[in-house]
Amino acid sequence: MDIGKLDTYVRIDKPGAPNSIGGSSPGWSPVDHCWASILAGSGLERVKAGIELSSVNVSIRIRYIPGLDATMRIVSVDMVTDPETGLLVDQDLEIYEILAVPPKANRSGYLDLVCRAGANDG
Repeated sequence: MDIGKLDTYVRIDKPGAPNSIGGSSPGWSPVDHCWASILAGSGLERVKAGIELSSVNVSIRIRYIPGLDATMRIVSVDMVTDPETGLLVDQDLEIYEILAVPPKANRSGYLDLVCRAGANDG
């Protein structure tokens, strides 16, 4: 695969944010950042509790990262400078729920993840 096709910077999150007493709280914790290729697939609209929801199934290709599973999510991010600290921080753009992770990388060392965008916060 041509490296130029991995054109979207993403963050991989796992459920549970660390809290002050060493446990975890509801929320998400970053696991890793990497470059990805996101290909849109089919779309779906549905009504849940009277609210119309739209979602799109996508394929996200990343280099192999061990330990990835379907409880995690992928967030496309833009790196921006925090005006208070001057440090680079993530600005979330789109959240993708991971639906399926292949059992191993393909021959070229990539994973093609089946994901859904727009249905929830991952």
